Amino acid sequence: MRDFLLNEALKRLAADAAVRLSALVAGGDQIPFDVAEQDGPESAFYLYEPLTSRFVLEREEELRALPSFVPARDAVDAGGAAAPYLEACGEKVPADPRERAAKMLTVFLASLWEGSTEFSLNRERLDAALAVLDAEASDVNEADVLIAPVVGLKMAPPNLQLPHGVRLIRADAIDAPVEAMRSAGMGRASWEPQYLAVAEQDEGSDSAESAMSQLRELISVMRLFKAGGVGLGPYAFAPSGSGHWSRIPTGAPATRHGGYLLGQEDAERLADLAVALEARPTPMAPSPGPSPASRWAACARAPWRV
Repeated sequence: MRDFLLNEALKRLAADAAVRLSALVAGGDQIPFDVAEQDGPESAFYLYEPLTSRFVLEREEELRALPSFVPARDAVDAGGAAAPYLEACGEKVPADPRERAAKMLTVFLASLWEGSTEFSLNRERLDAALAVLDAEASDVNEADVLIAPVVGLKMAPPNLQLPHGVRLIRADAIDAPVEAMRSAGMGRASWEPQYLAVAEQDEGSDSAESAMSQLRELISVMRLFKAGGVGLGPYAFAPSGSGHWSRIPTGAPATRHGGYLLGQEDAERLADLAVALEARPTPMAPSPGPSPASRWAACARAPWRV
């Protein structure tokens, strides 16, 4: 954790929660289980999966009463870690800052014992949970690249270099988050390769937004080049160290059906078009001139014939 005070506050809360939740179980509260059939067509055995996170979330009031909860809530609020963590977990983000921090703590504690049958405080499990929180709370503007899955794209070459640090590449050719490699909603079969759009980030407080704009502009240029169903996935990803990734909504609308096929020749022509658009002066450009990314987008919107 980069924030020492937040780190220590969460450790203290986790220790108190472990004692309290263990006492509740010892007093008769039962962790619910889900029954799942084992893999195999002829298997007659079942797996009992503990629903520990549900048990924890249902005892939120007990957790809020712990003496270490308020200091941890205040540390989360001061560190601004709640909103990105809740968004990454798919949770609704409360508008009130303190309520947002409190909800983050209960979700964090629920994830800490997910799948466990008891509430011992395992150091490795705690360190892993803290690492995930650190990754979600890290500044995405400090990352080197921004990666987004491309919906509907099927391409002959394994990668395609485009202007100002943007490229298309097969997901299995680089270190990418598992979520960016899933086939669901990507307009492809599970055995077909997933392609990613990668944009290099510059230094600066808005480098992530600039890289996101480049990814959106890439899709605009691809649609300008030829018709088809292509778009960005719902989330882009920025590396945050130690194999963790920060997830950022792309704001991309649903991609139309039909897919987008780029053969070898098409890919080369797309790259040529992108280079030509990059070099083409922007109509009515004010002085000083626009950035390369904005010039690419403006040219893509201007009339062009291939």
